[in-house]
Amino acid sequence: MRFFNFLLISLLLSGCAPRIGSRDYALSGVGETCTTLPGKIIAKRTVNVSGSSTTEDDNKPGVGALVGALAGGLGGSAIGQGTGSLFAAAGGALAGGAIGHYAARALTDQDGVEYQIQLDTGAFLTVVQGPSPALCVGQKVFVVQSQKDRSRVIPR
Repeated sequence: MRFFNFLLISLLLSGCAPRIGSRDYALSGVGETCTTLPGKIIAKRTVNVSGSSTTEDDNKPGVGALVGALAGGLGGSAIGQGTGSLFAAAGGALAGGAIGHYAARALTDQDGVEYQIQLDTGAFLTVVQGPSPALCVGQKVFVVQSQKDRSRVIPR
């Protein structure tokens, strides 16, 4: 039964992680003019990109906790009879909610790369994006800045 609960949560949340690569554009960004700045990568590091809109939202229960609590409560209610069934449902709901919350985080958080770039003008920028394409320290790049505050780093 626990495998079924995890599978249900995984299927419901599998499409929740936003795409953050330099090749990913939203429909609203197609046809938009951007500023392109030449530069060179001077440092990079791997970072965790939260699936939440803010890092403060990471610990707030969401859909995963709700689905997990429902599945755990239903699964727990099938155990025992009378008062025992009620306690099993409550325990299942608590455990399922916690498992669902952490499963949702695991499915929506992803790896990213933070690049520090020195522009040819001498100015410095930092951009976080997905790990693809892989860029190296010392590599010449373009920083593409959209008018909606979305930046990406692409190879020259």
